[in-house]
Amino acid sequence: MRIGTMKSPRAIAAVLALGALVTLASASFAQTRPPSAEAMHILHRLHVLEPRVPEAVVEELKAYAGSWERLGWDDKQFLEKSILRLESMLPFQIEEYFKPAGGLSGDEKRKKIKSLLEKLVQGAEIPAQDIQPSVVVVVVGGGVSDTKVGFGDPKKENLPRIWNEIRPFGTFVKSIRTMWVADRTRWMGEFLTGIPVNAIIPDGNVWKFKVPTVFDLFRKISGEEARFVWLVSRGPANVIYDFLDLVPSFKNQFSPTAVTRAKLNAIDLNVQEHILSERKEGKSPFKIQRSLGQTLSASKLHLDVDFPNPGVQAFLKDVVAEHGGQLTDSDAFLLRLGVRLLQDPRMAPRFAVFRFSAVQGLDEVKRTSDKRAMMAAKMRDDDEACYNLWRAFRSNPYYKQMGTFVVVNEVSGAVFVGPKIKVGGEVTKGYYLNQFPATLARLLGFETDAFFAPSRGGKKEPIEDIFREE
Repeated sequence: MRIGTMKSPRAIAAVLALGALVTLASASFAQTRPPSAEAMHILHRLHVLEPRVPEAVVEELKAYAGSWERLGWDDKQFLEKSILRLESMLPFQIEEYFKPAGGLSGDEKRKKIKSLLEKLVQGAEIPAQDIQPSVVVVVVGGGVSDTKVGFGDPKKENLPRIWNEIRPFGTFVKSIRTMWVADRTRWMGEFLTGIPVNAIIPDGNVWKFKVPTVFDLFRKISGEEARFVWLVSRGPANVIYDFLDLVPSFKNQFSPTAVTRAKLNAIDLNVQEHILSERKEGKSPFKIQRSLGQTLSASKLHLDVDFPNPGVQAFLKDVVAEHGGQLTDSDAFLLRLGVRLLQDPRMAPRFAVFRFSAVQGLDEVKRTSDKRAMMAAKMRDDDEACYNLWRAFRSNPYYKQMGTFVVVNEVSGAVFVGPKIKVGGEVTKGYYLNQFPATLARLLGFETDAFFAPSRGGKKEPIEDIFREE
């Protein structure tokens, strides 16, 4: 008998009970069904915002996000536009904007927050940004001595991200000349001081700078805290290159926050002295490693991260936890740290240099074709890592108006992107590595004469052809 023909009260009651059961089952299924990709994306954006947005505001937005599947079009638009506006604001702007709700509680607080969010979505003015120029430098291609593998390659096969995703926004400088292609420590000395010869000298078991670095000069003239000035480098080879400990400043008073000093741990003094003597003879780090009789493994290396600033210390502990709970001296850790730094408006450095490691084991390879293949693989790895840093940089509201992003290939060219830089430019004139400090000073908003006043030398003219006409 068809259900449509049932007339008895018992039959009708059975049909109603069956309908209620189906409705209940459907509701139960809806509750256990996992959230859609769209909803997960919204929740992820809220999670990223959470550290810099008042808790009550986050809770209000999470209430909407939690019922995303049942929201109407207008409510979805409200939620998405609220998140978009908050993503474009810096922490102090968010704090200032929601101050009117600070002294309230309960329903009154919720109503005020909802009202402020609605005004924000409608285009309410937010507190003015007091942002100074900032510069992020990424050094790639360490140990890649064949220029045709990097920027010198007409097809740029090993730099697809840098060439196609970053360069079009700025200017490409085809040639950056240096006399320190094979010595990465002295390369860094010239890059940071503008002195092409012997900017760094041995002093006991460390390398010392003869003159103030660009870190020293910037911190002194700007008054910026060390927590907003970073040098991040890596590599067991760097330990040997850097005489066990490259102090990245002239005087500790104005040094950057440096996650660069990978120190030897559980290795006796005789081994350390052997490294020093071999290094003084100009031997490569890889040859020295082979002669040690023991491996400089991760268990025998640790990074010096004992920083006095509690905010920096807490931040690094979070990054270490994300990296599996262990602080490792690797390009992967450098990248994770860099992405976290550059995308977080609370930590965003005003001036930072990230430098990836050199090609590992190149000296052991004899065939030219094999060496080139290793160099090409290194460039591709650095290219992808650099692109991830670029994406983090672009996502941060702190850098949107006044941030400059620089990519330097150690043995060839450079790319500059920023508000003072020409768009789509290419410079064929040859420039020199010792012109970088003056260029960085100008990008950071300082006149070179004033910037270099405390220095005993090294001042050069900036790379003029990259700048827009003012």
